[in-house]
Amino acid sequence: MKEFEGRSMRANVILGTAGETILEHGFEQKIAEPRYAGPTLYVGLTMRSQIEAISPLVDQLMPLIKAGHCVPGDDSHVEIALREALANAVLHGNKRDIYKKVHVSCRIHPGKELTIVVQDEGNGFDPAKIPDPTAHISVVKATLDTES
Repeated sequence: MKEFEGRSMRANVILGTAGETILEHGFEQKIAEPRYAGPTLYVGLTMRSQIEAISPLVDQLMPLIKAGHCVPGDDSHVEIALREALANAVLHGNKRDIYKKVHVSCRIHPGKELTIVVQDEGNGFDPAKIPDPTAHISVVKATLDTES
């Protein structure tokens, strides 16, 4: 695996035909067995759980997303959401454990659809145990309504 500015990353690129790669700068490239993908581009990226690894990954992925023309309007919203998801995976999911990885799967169907999945190697959580963030607001509103 090649080092990219001190951060180790791997990119798997599938374009429906073997031998065609897009990501080159500092990434180890691996071409999976060809599978019919039509015009859809599948990209799998893996990074270490380090905040410093976020920008290089995003900087490699965003040009592909922009070239796909699948985001109506300003695609900076996708970049912000991606950076936030990666930061959450590093900080909360993997708890900055550099031996754990963050995996990003991206499917770009040009002009139609974009899907990005960010997965960490953390323990996860039970969504049912997360308090309702609007519960306090509802209590305050109900109190104000009864006092009127």
